[in-house]
Amino acid sequence: MSENKTGKYLKYAIGEIVLVVIGILIALQVNDWNEVRKVKVIEQTLLKDIKIELSANLKALKEVILEHEKSLSAAQELMVLSRKPRELINLPETTVERLVGTMNKNWTYNPQKGILNSIISSGQLNYISNKELRYLIASIDDITEDTIESTAEIERDKAALLNPSFKNGFLIENGQMLGYSVKGVLQVPEFWMVTKGLFVDNRIDGIEEENNLKDLIQKMLNLIDQEIEK
Repeated sequence: MSENKTGKYLKYAIGEIVLVVIGILIALQVNDWNEVRKVKVIEQTLLKDIKIELSANLKALKEVILEHEKSLSAAQELMVLSRKPRELINLPETTVERLVGTMNKNWTYNPQKGILNSIISSGQLNYISNKELRYLIASIDDITEDTIESTAEIERDKAALLNPSFKNGFLIENGQMLGYSVKGVLQVPEFWMVTKGLFVDNRIDGIEEENNLKDLIQKMLNLIDQEIEK
């Protein structure tokens, strides 16, 4: 081959190599884009599923907090009356029944955890790109368990602590039970100790923790909305 033709062939070969390299790079880039798109689709699906579960849990938690606030309010009203003996004596039976009954109610927060547990156990948590959200998803179960300890303590102890006081409400004469008056519990010192310790002090701590959990779930929902809108 002449020198001119050799030069042309070299240029042609180099051009072909460059085109092949460019084609490979484009193919790799397209493949990367497809993989990123697939991961994004999976992430968006997970985020929407998590949002549904957390939204339901937030609604349930708000209802629990509302009922616990009613219980606390009734207990605090009773404690105020305990310092007013005359008013306490003249308090209508129906009022005592309402206050003691409301105070004694204890709601348990049982969040849905199926979707979150499935995502964590399957390793899909890695699809969540937001590091803060990923951490909160991984830790929300432990935080929830810590939060409901106060409620669990009230549920565990209230019957054993209050039942002896409730027995004082039985109206008995000559060995015959004539009826029951809930006002009888107001004469038992232990009743006031339980009211103050379990239904005021403990309940205040529990409601504070529940509100902190409520704010945390709302924060997670805000982060999810930000990621969905990207």
